[in-house]
Amino acid sequence: MLKNTLKYIAFIILISMISCAKRGSITGGLKDTLPPVLTSSFPKNFTTDFKGNTITLNFDEYVKLKNTNKQLIISPPLKNEPLITPTNVSKFIKIELRDTLLPNTTYSLNFGQAIQDNNEGNALNQFKYIFSTGSHIDSLKLNGRIKDAYGKYVDNFVSVMLYEVNDKFKDSTIYKEFPRYITNTLDSMRTFQFENLKEGKYLLVALKDKGSNNKFNPKDDKIGFLKNYITVPTDTVYELELFKETLPLKAFKPIQASGNRLYLPYEGKQNLKNLKPKITLKNGNEVLETIVTQFPKKDSLQVWYKPVKADSLSMEVEKGDYKKRFSFKIKALKKTL
Repeated sequence: MLKNTLKYIAFIILISMISCAKRGSITGGLKDTLPPVLTSSFPKNFTTDFKGNTITLNFDEYVKLKNTNKQLIISPPLKNEPLITPTNVSKFIKIELRDTLLPNTTYSLNFGQAIQDNNEGNALNQFKYIFSTGSHIDSLKLNGRIKDAYGKYVDNFVSVMLYEVNDKFKDSTIYKEFPRYITNTLDSMRTFQFENLKEGKYLLVALKDKGSNNKFNPKDDKIGFLKNYITVPTDTVYELELFKETLPLKAFKPIQASGNRLYLPYEGKQNLKNLKPKITLKNGNEVLETIVTQFPKKDSLQVWYKPVKADSLSMEVEKGDYKKRFSFKIKALKKTL
């Protein structure tokens, strides 16, 4: 009896040990959560009297680049994008500058989260390579935040720019010229910071730059700016409010759609329910009766009229102070309903 009991207990212990052994499994160790480390660079980071056009960054592990077109911010901006190689994984990154650098200027290459390790995608967050073509590195800073005039949600990747106010500065500068300095809110921030600035007077502008060309296009871009110039150095934290400009009416040459209908393309957001432009269509001196409607989902008006025997017509477009006259040929086309 006792012998059988001992055998039974031994059997239960053996089953328990097998069950415990099956409970866990080897996972291969802890997950890598560390970003790559810069081991060296040539020239060294924070180099002064920079003369070359090539920068090499060396890392302790294989790295890859991700979304450099959005993440990499070069300030002051360059007219020609640098050539960055290799495009596959490597332990180094080579940057070839393809532009003439300004004299006595501090340049900053902020990679954002573009540099990542190859295995886990751990980002070397906000890594900056800084150099100066002069004898010292500029070190002044400027901080601020972005808000949207129409809601609580702010666009990602808002460019923030500083334009140097000097004897070459004009009101049209933001439409035609690159800023002196640029930074970006990137993809998850409403704040911005400039570093490595020089002392001076600036115009501060925020831009949701849809064209990614560092120039203001009123048709596509949101903008925010301070009415007054700012002076660096400063401890003020500035707030910029993004808004979309309402463009004034600008009409373009009518397009014949059929024997009794014209398209009138225009530019500028118009509240046509409240106030349509005045359209006058003429055959010589004869004013033609028209019906004007909005072309669905297009920045165009439809101008309906009774067909006439004529080779050409004229059209006048008026709204407020805006007035434009067109003369154009027409063809004998089929009417539309």
